[in-house]
Amino acid sequence: MPSGALPPSAEETSTRAVATAADATQACRAVADLLLQAGYSLPSVYLERGGRLRCLAVHGYRQLFDGIAPGVGVIGRTYTTGQATVVRDAGADGAYRQAVEAVVDEICVPVRGDGRTLGAINVEGVEPLPAGTLELLETLADALSARLAELGLPQESAAQRLVRHATGLAEARTADELAQRSLAAAVDLGPLSSAAIVGDRPCRVLAARGPLAPALRELPPAALDAAVAWVEAGGSSRTSPEPDGFALAGQQEFRQAGAETLVLIGTPGIGDEVTALLVADASPAPVGPEVVESLELLAALATAHLRSLRATERLQQQASTDALTGLPHRRGFHEALAAALSGVRGSGAREAGVRGSGVRGSGARGTGGREAGRRRLDDLPAREVAVVMIDLDGFKVVNDSHGHAAGDALLQHAAEVLSGALRSSDDLYRLGGDEFASVLDVPDAGEAVAVAGRLLAAVRQDATLGSISLGVAVARPDEPPPTLLARADAALYVVKNRGKDGLHLAT
Repeated sequence: MPSGALPPSAEETSTRAVATAADATQACRAVADLLLQAGYSLPSVYLERGGRLRCLAVHGYRQLFDGIAPGVGVIGRTYTTGQATVVRDAGADGAYRQAVEAVVDEICVPVRGDGRTLGAINVEGVEPLPAGTLELLETLADALSARLAELGLPQESAAQRLVRHATGLAEARTADELAQRSLAAAVDLGPLSSAAIVGDRPCRVLAARGPLAPALRELPPAALDAAVAWVEAGGSSRTSPEPDGFALAGQQEFRQAGAETLVLIGTPGIGDEVTALLVADASPAPVGPEVVESLELLAALATAHLRSLRATERLQQQASTDALTGLPHRRGFHEALAAALSGVRGSGAREAGVRGSGVRGSGARGTGGREAGRRRLDDLPAREVAVVMIDLDGFKVVNDSHGHAAGDALLQHAAEVLSGALRSSDDLYRLGGDEFASVLDVPDAGEAVAVAGRLLAAVRQDATLGSISLGVAVARPDEPPPTLLARADAALYVVKNRGKDGLHLAT
């Protein structure tokens, strides 16, 4: 059983083993060996690499935890907080991750250096760990930190960095997010200071990062077109180690922009929108085939994920859009209505004596600073949610007399006319058949009626559409969507019963 302390001779020997280790891995092993010699049967040493804690030395485990995420388990918590963790009843500690069933105690200390936490030294015990264990671990952490300051931390290989970035690319949910993650990965893999994504015809910089980003964005399209031509037939291009050699067409503009080192990776197969990945640096830096290979793999991974995102976007659009008119359909309408009502009710404005907070925001926190953000709710303009239900009069007659093709053409034209008559902040939805609807954010019922009047006037001015009937309803306090819709629909049928071609506001 460990004593929690070492004889002076053993401590001197162990400290020397850490201090003379040839690399970071050997220094970690020296720490684990010392703890084993001191009677600790389950020691381990972890260092951060690539955002994960990697086990560089261990004794006593057949199966161990590796690649620990910051904050996970006792080791991850110690790393994240930078504070030692002493667990005297492993089973009762919520952060404890069981590796050995018989473990009773666990003590973990951070390894710090260069103003940050580098890793952790951990011991577990199947019997209570003795007094003095914490002090011993802290002494070893200091020795390891001192040696790491001299040696530097172990670096990820290019393959390890690529795999890490591949995981990040796969987590991107939008094309913009994918572009930013791809640029960050390209700079890391280079390692060069700046990166850009080139696309469109004529070419332009779609996204860029790094100190050269402003200059790269200002490059003329002709220079970008010429550079893309280097790689669009396949392959890649990189700066030669001979600075006085012949330049490719268009290269001079990149040097004038400050890019002394330039790597260009073609991204074929996804059309003209994205055509190349560009990585650059202001200093002449040798770039070998290994770096180019990593960047090529990165570009291939990003391209594959972009295709996946595009396919997902198309499926989502098909699922939420009416195929005939291109308008969002019934599901989108109900989601928009629920969001609008939630936006008004969730603001607390009703409790302050205000009818609504503004579905699209009043801008109180936009540019006015803290004082504007503290304005009383009842100083904000009152907002209401209104629904407009729209029905094409006589549509069935068109279908029956002229066929469904004529009816479809009429629906498409009606969608264009009605959408054009709405305010820029409003959306039109097709609910089915000849029924359309819109959700409005208005200051009062008068504005809702005015918007409906614009729709009515637009149809009356179009000789091909005949007429429409409209029902308008403004949401009451805490009114559920079905009740609001029923009132708007009832208002529409008031118009129908009066002879059509008009609008009615539900009271």
